[in-house]
Amino acid sequence: MIRHMMRGSRSLAALALSIGFLLTPAVADDGSEGDGAPLAGRYGLTEFRAAGVYSGGEEAEARGFIGRAVTIHGDHVALPTGELCHIGAGEPVTLRDGWESFGSAGGSWSELGLAQGADGGYAATEIAFDCEERFWGLLVQPETETYLLKVWAVYLVMQPR
Repeated sequence: MIRHMMRGSRSLAALALSIGFLLTPAVADDGSEGDGAPLAGRYGLTEFRAAGVYSGGEEAEARGFIGRAVTIHGDHVALPTGELCHIGAGEPVTLRDGWESFGSAGGSWSELGLAQGADGGYAATEIAFDCEERFWGLLVQPETETYLLKVWAVYLVMQPR
């Protein structure tokens, strides 16, 4: 019985922490909140985007999140499923169209909304999460105000609210 009460207490504490997190206003880029600070805020998921090969199940699940919100505060992200995850450090990348990115189906990062640079690559920042495997992280290109949430092998556009 004591073990059951302790598990219940932990669940209640986690729920209270999650509710407190969601009710805490995000501060826009004050630089004091860790890796997610420049992205701090609430975003609506507005549009499905994909290139290359992905499954219909992945598309259906991702489209189900359209209209829901993502909140970034400090080094945490609250996902549309209610999951609260840590945000990893952003890693600058130069993405290229081709086999490595899209396999034999082909595709282009421009289909996802990224702008191509003079060198033919797409400069962006990848930000990983430490949560359930369906959410891989964010792909961000601030210059074009492109913010994409990766769900499995597809992306959802995030628009600031």
